[in-house]
Amino acid sequence: MIYNKKRLAALAILSIFFFTSFTTASSIVTVESKDSKNTNKNYTKTAITADIYVDDDANLSWYDSTHVKTIQEGVKNATSGDTIFVYNGTYYGEILINKTINLIGENRNNAIINGVDNQGRIISIMADFVNVSGFTLQKSENPFEIEGAVYLLSKYNIIENNIIKNNAVGIRFRYWKQLDTKPEFNKVHNNTFQNNFGFIILSDSSNNIIENNILIGSSNSRIGGSNNNTMSNNKVINNESCTYFIWDSHNNTISNNFLISNSFNDAIYFENCNNNSIHHNYIRSVLGRGIIIENSSFNNIHHNNFAKCLFKARFLKSENNIWDNNYWGKSRILPKPIFGRIGKNGLIPWVNFDRHPAKEPNEI
Repeated sequence: MIYNKKRLAALAILSIFFFTSFTTASSIVTVESKDSKNTNKNYTKTAITADIYVDDDANLSWYDSTHVKTIQEGVKNATSGDTIFVYNGTYYGEILINKTINLIGENRNNAIINGVDNQGRIISIMADFVNVSGFTLQKSENPFEIEGAVYLLSKYNIIENNIIKNNAVGIRFRYWKQLDTKPEFNKVHNNTFQNNFGFIILSDSSNNIIENNILIGSSNSRIGGSNNNTMSNNKVINNESCTYFIWDSHNNTISNNFLISNSFNDAIYFENCNNNSIHHNYIRSVLGRGIIIENSSFNNIHHNNFAKCLFKARFLKSENNIWDNNYWGKSRILPKPIFGRIGKNGLIPWVNFDRHPAKEPNEI
């Protein structure tokens, strides 16, 4: 009971934070026109509040302590709580954010931040309560694939309305022991991910929300040692590897996602994971497998729609999982068998059943 009260309190605080943070980042006030600084450009006024402005190619007379050329200079000059507004242009990472700010691009198609020298990181966020929106983050390459274009080390941050493309990894949540803090209560939503080798990596990260993102040609999400996260309403199209590969993680929710692939991949793979909920997902993997469960127990898989898959579901050394009300590609009256193996070495053939298979596709 004590645990539940603490969790409800944390969720209530998180909801208030998301609402107030979004309101701050979207306040309808008029920023200073660049014409007032005698530039040779004609810019319309933009409805964003701002304390510091960044432009990569303004007239020299425009620059001062609150009108700067680089994003990192804007962060350096900012104080906690400031909003930094970045005009369209091409900028370069790595940008280190070590204070609470709103970082807002003028237009996500034209405010571009490129990775540099194979660093693997474009924006590193070490402070709490940081909002980043309105950018294209691209060309972050790292041969070890361990760092993201957005490198998150802190809490209560919002990453929204960005295009994140052509990177080794889109976003990396990482527990950094030296900081003694875990990336928790972050929200990643309404972003478009294109052609990244990896979508999102969560390492020792809990209570995060990843929702309403579009992934095109992006690869897997790897979630390890991370609990109580929610992945919902994401659309994954033409994925080339396992969409959600999850290990040693518990009490997570994967719901209302569209997972579509024509490749040899698994849509969802659980290993050593307990008490997770997988529901109301549309799963199609023509040459791969829908859901695989290994060494995992007490997971609830219900109200999913399985379309064309080489194998829709399998399990190995996993018991006490619940399959219910899934749609298996056609109307069924009798229970749907799910085949797998149990026992210490996984040598004993076994069958689970969805005892109430859906007669028609579930609404997603």
